[in-house]
Amino acid sequence: MPRVTIPQKRGTRKLPETRVINPGRGLNTLISDNLIKDEEASALNNVVFVESGAFTKGPGLVSVGTGLATGPKGLAAFSPGTSKYLVTVDGTSLKYLNAGTWTAISGASFTSGKEVNYVQAKDTLYIWDGDQAGCSLSSSLTLARLTTAPRASFGIYYNGYQVISGVDTKPNRIYISDLNTDPGDFTNTNPTGTGAYSVYDGTTHPGATVFTGSGANYIDVNDGDGDKVTGFAKYTSVLIIFKERSIYQMTISSAGVPTITQITGSSGCVSHKSIDNVENDLFYLSRRGYYVLGNEPNYLNSIRSNELSSRINPIIQTISSANLSKVASIFSDFRFYSSLSSGGATTNNKTLVYDRRYLAWSQLDYIKANAFCEYIDTSGVKHLYMAADNEAKVYEVSDSTYSANGVAINASWTSKAFDAGKFDIYKRWIDLTTLFRQISGTVTITIYSDDGSIVKTSSIGSSSSASGAIGSVRFGASQFGGSGLVSSGVSTNNIPYRIKVNKKSRIIKVKFECSGLNDTFTVLAFVFAFTPYSHYNFASDLKIY
Repeated sequence: MPRVTIPQKRGTRKLPETRVINPGRGLNTLISDNLIKDEEASALNNVVFVESGAFTKGPGLVSVGTGLATGPKGLAAFSPGTSKYLVTVDGTSLKYLNAGTWTAISGASFTSGKEVNYVQAKDTLYIWDGDQAGCSLSSSLTLARLTTAPRASFGIYYNGYQVISGVDTKPNRIYISDLNTDPGDFTNTNPTGTGAYSVYDGTTHPGATVFTGSGANYIDVNDGDGDKVTGFAKYTSVLIIFKERSIYQMTISSAGVPTITQITGSSGCVSHKSIDNVENDLFYLSRRGYYVLGNEPNYLNSIRSNELSSRINPIIQTISSANLSKVASIFSDFRFYSSLSSGGATTNNKTLVYDRRYLAWSQLDYIKANAFCEYIDTSGVKHLYMAADNEAKVYEVSDSTYSANGVAINASWTSKAFDAGKFDIYKRWIDLTTLFRQISGTVTITIYSDDGSIVKTSSIGSSSSASGAIGSVRFGASQFGGSGLVSSGVSTNNIPYRIKVNKKSRIIKVKFECSGLNDTFTVLAFVFAFTPYSHYNFASDLKIY
C-alpha cells in the first residue's frame, strides 16, 4: 500500500514584540532612557493622563474677566455666608470679579509686585504680603488695614485661631490670634505666659501700628536655629509648621496654650504656597524636591515624610534659590499642580503635574501661575483658576477646551529607548502599531533609531495632505487599520494604525505630537514588532580588539 503523506498546516510565524499598554507612568528624567520603565516617558510636554493610564493633551485655558492692569498677585475664593467672590491684588489695588470685570475695592493700598497670601476666617478674608500689616476684607467688601497685627507674609485658620508668620526680622516667630474674638487681633491681654510682651514694641512686632493691651500673642519655634518658618498646613487635628530644613506640629489646648513638637529635622519646605492637602496627605516642595507628609503603615500615630519627585528632580534643581518661595501648588480632581520657575527664569514658567491615580509626573509649559484656587460658583459648579505670573490675566483651567486662550498647545510624548531587553543585539524593527482612543486634527508620529536620527515621520488626522508612509487620513477611514464603517452606535472608536518601519537598529523610540489649534489625541497603547539579528552581527566600529 502506497505511503500517504498528509500535508501539515503551516501557521503564521509570530514576530517578537515590544508591547506597551496604558503608557501612563509619566516623565522620568532621572535615569537613562534605556532603563526607565516601558510605560514611562523619556520626554513629554503638555500632556496629562486619563482612563487607565493613557496620555492625552493637557487641559486648556480660558481668560476670566477684564480690567487687570499690572498682573495679579495671589488668588482667593472668598465665600462669606451665601456670597461668593474671586479676589486678587492687581498692582496696588485689591480687586474682585464683578460681572466679568475686575473691580477695585477702596480702603487700603498694597505694595506692587509683592507675593500675596490669603486666609478666610469667620467670614472675613485676611490679606498678607509681608510688607505692611495685614488687611481685612469683610463680607460687605469693606477693606481695612489691621492695627493689631504685624507685617506677616502668610497664615492659616486653625481651630478658631488665625496663625501667621513670615515677618522678615523675626523669622522663627508665629503669631496667634485671640480665640472667639477677632481673628485679625493678635493682642495678648494676659502677659504672664511665655511669649507675651508687657508693652508694645515696634521692633518686636514689625508693621503693627497699635496694640490695644499688653502686646502680641506669639511663640518662637526653636529660636536661633537659623531656620526660618516658611509655611503652615492643617493635618488631621494638628497644625503643621514648616521651616526650611525642619518640620514641627502644634496643638493648642482649651486654655489657649500651644504645644510644639518636632516631626523631622532632615527636610523642610521652601514655599507656603507649594503646600496643599492631597487626600489624606500633605504635598510640599523642599530643597530636595517634592515630599509627602502623612501617616505611614506600621508607624502608629507617627507623621512621616517621604520623597515624591525623584524621577523629575533634574527639573526641580533648575529653580534658583531666590525663586523657591514663589512656587505655587494646588490639588484638584486627582491632580497636584505646582507652578515653578525652571531653567533660571525669574517668573514661574511651567507647571509640574502629579496624577495621584497613576503616580505619574507630567509638565505643562503654558500654565505659568503665581497662585491657584478652586472656586464653587452659585450654581454649585467647581472651577479651577490660576493667576498668571507673566501677564495681567486670570485663567480658568478647563478640560472642555484644547487651546491656551486661543493659542495652540503643542503636546508631545516620547517613549523610552526600547531594546527588547537586549541592549547588545541589533534588531530589524518591522513596524509600529498604535491604538488611539481619539484624534481631533492631526497627530504626528516620529520614530528614532540608535543615534537619534529620524527613521520616519508620519501623520494621522483629518488633513488632506499626506506625510510619511501612513499618510493623513480621516479618523476611522479604511486605510492602515481604519474600518471604513459608518458608526452604528455600538462600534468602538479605538482604532489601531500601523506604520512600516523596516530599520536595523539596536534601539527604537517613538514620539507622538499634536500641535494644531484645538487639536487633541489620546494614545491607549502601541507595539513594535521586530526580528533579532545574531549576537555576532555587531557594528565593526564599536568592536574593540
